[in-house]
Amino acid sequence: MGPSGNPDENTTSASAHEQALADNTRFVDENLKRNVTANFIHGVLGMTGFRLIYAPTIIPAYIVLLTGSPAAVGVGAALLQPGATISPIASGARIEHRSHILP
Repeated sequence: MGPSGNPDENTTSASAHEQALADNTRFVDENLKRNVTANFIHGVLGMTGFRLIYAPTIIPAYIVLLTGSPAAVGVGAALLQPGATISPIASGARIEHRSHILP
């Protein structure tokens, strides 16, 4: 018997709960492979490449090669920080209104 005294209320809410769980399981099964693949590609390839190229290696050496100035390397490294801060904020603002993206 449910809180309102209706004996069918528990059956209905249990059925709704089971349906919600089934819907969630179906949703996960449909999207799991794509999500794992995207996270793998981004994590292993994207972030590794980003760290190898930007942080201490190729880009600073290239800037020194182009300009001959260690100050230019410092300015370039300093400009990476605002870019790394602003770009996720701007891209998040662009997609947050979509109904299939959680805010």
